[in-house]
Amino acid sequence: MKEKMVSDLRYYFLDIVLISIIGYLFYIIIGKMLTPLQYGVMMTSVGLFTVLSPLTSIGFNEALARFLPIVGKNKIRTYIVYSLKKVIIVSVLFSFILTIVSFYVYSDPEIIQAFVLLALMIVFGSLTLVLKGVLQGLKKFLTMFIADSGSQIFRLIIPIMLVSYGFGATGALAGWVIGFIIFILATGVYLNKHFNVKNTLPVKKEFYAFGISAAFFSSAMWLLIQSGILIFSIFDMNQAGLFGVSIIFGQVILSIPLIVTGVLLPYLSQLFARNKINRARKIIQISLKNIALFLLPLCIFIIIFSKQLILKIYNLSYIDANIFFPFMIPAFMLLSINLILLTSLYAYGKHVLRLIYISVASFMTIILSIPFYYAFGPVGISYSYFLSQIIILIFLSIGSYKIMGQLFSKKLINSIPAMIIFALLIYLISNYGFNLLYSILFVLVSSVVYVFLLKFLKVFEKHDSDLARLFLKLK
Repeated sequence: MKEKMVSDLRYYFLDIVLISIIGYLFYIIIGKMLTPLQYGVMMTSVGLFTVLSPLTSIGFNEALARFLPIVGKNKIRTYIVYSLKKVIIVSVLFSFILTIVSFYVYSDPEIIQAFVLLALMIVFGSLTLVLKGVLQGLKKFLTMFIADSGSQIFRLIIPIMLVSYGFGATGALAGWVIGFIIFILATGVYLNKHFNVKNTLPVKKEFYAFGISAAFFSSAMWLLIQSGILIFSIFDMNQAGLFGVSIIFGQVILSIPLIVTGVLLPYLSQLFARNKINRARKIIQISLKNIALFLLPLCIFIIIFSKQLILKIYNLSYIDANIFFPFMIPAFMLLSINLILLTSLYAYGKHVLRLIYISVASFMTIILSIPFYYAFGPVGISYSYFLSQIIILIFLSIGSYKIMGQLFSKKLINSIPAMIIFALLIYLISNYGFNLLYSILFVLVSSVVYVFLLKFLKVFEKHDSDLARLFLKLK
């Protein structure tokens, strides 16, 4: 199981990296080809899709990832067909309403065409989400990587061709639709070949509840991350743009636990279903410890070199965004740890409790943001993110302990000296005034020192080095 899990983690990591690179190239290349108005129309459509697709997929992508490992092979096709049918009905109905509304609200043909493409994105994107949940639940991460590779390449090439022929925002969005269709066809062929046994076995009643819970969880999660920008848009749109920079860097931090939880969910679900609590607890402990050890130095680097990173990636007009980093980056690290615990609760079966925690976190962040804004100025909103994540982590840790036992490794205490020394090294490097390239080189050297210190302090255990070798395919 250990070898298979690490192999899946490797393929899922490559899949996320591929999607991120293609997405980055898409926004850069298409951004240069479109006018600001066209780019705004495209980005608005993509943003709406990001918000709506978790709801129109009814959260079945996550529910399937949890249930397929435990329902038995004779029920797999039943769950897949049931989910696809429900999602088709919901997404088509919603898309039809959205298209009709766009004809009444807008008069600009390009905006109407963009909404028509958005409607298609919602239908095919929702189906894609569900099929990804199927592959996740079946632990077919290599298949997902292969299907994503084909669909993502077309998602980049086709928009470039269509936009170059003058199709504007419509051409850019069409690439998304075609990419989704390619993924659906590739995955559909695979699943039909391997799971073609027809049956009419009933779906568990709780499956639908887990799906609805997951859909609302995704929405609450999005609200938690984006709430600061929404609040800033009321007071100061310029500050909203600056705050958005810290959100982008925060999402880089968040991408690591998202990869880990994507692989953990089906495995933990299977272990909890078989009442192998100790093995599940050990996996969670290893995940929490190594994510904390990896993210903390990354957070230190981003905070100390925030100005250099902003100037390199953006420009001088965004430099004031660095005031948000000292609290936003740690807030996203805490959110990363919370996500591991929340995924563990979902795998255990506590889907309502998970939804309550993320809803309270979102509500708390919003409630604290407004008085903190008036008390401390714009930076006060970053305080609300940080404080709410600390409070949720405390209560979530206590709640998880009562259900699953001790999940945090005591070895983390041993790592404190190494983290302090690493932070001091990074601080000294930043004060020497090196350019970013030399700074990164010295940071890499400091990282090697950090790893050796962790080893010297006996933070790493045998299974940590074994997992690292498996991930890197070293004997």
